[in-house]
Amino acid sequence: MTSDSTAARLHKLEALAARPGSPGEGAAARAAIERIRRRIQSPPAAPSLVGMHLRLDRSCDRAHGCCQRRGVLHPGHGPHRFEIRCADCGRHRGWLKAAAASLLEAMRRDGRLRAPVLRDKGVVP
Repeated sequence: MTSDSTAARLHKLEALAARPGSPGEGAAARAAIERIRRRIQSPPAAPSLVGMHLRLDRSCDRAHGCCQRRGVLHPGHGPHRFEIRCADCGRHRGWLKAAAASLLEAMRRDGRLRAPVLRDKGVVP
């Protein structure tokens, strides 16, 4: 949302919360107002590894590779921090271990990350 549309939305919700009506309408409007204010006040998220391209050089990729053996990081699910999908067709290629994700984040912060390669025993810059 842009700041103008956010301000307009807040104004409409405040008017809705103030007018007489069912108690549920006012409570829902007040809850929406609080959510919008928290979102506006929250600090911007740190850059993520989502969208980063990797070369996949694991034994499973060499034996049963997909397309060009290039992967893209996507948000993880449950205990997995990141999902690896094929850069060409989008097929699931695996999960990125937490240790490997931490190493990639540290290397990115230090400016040492150029073309990472994912291998069986970890990540190579």
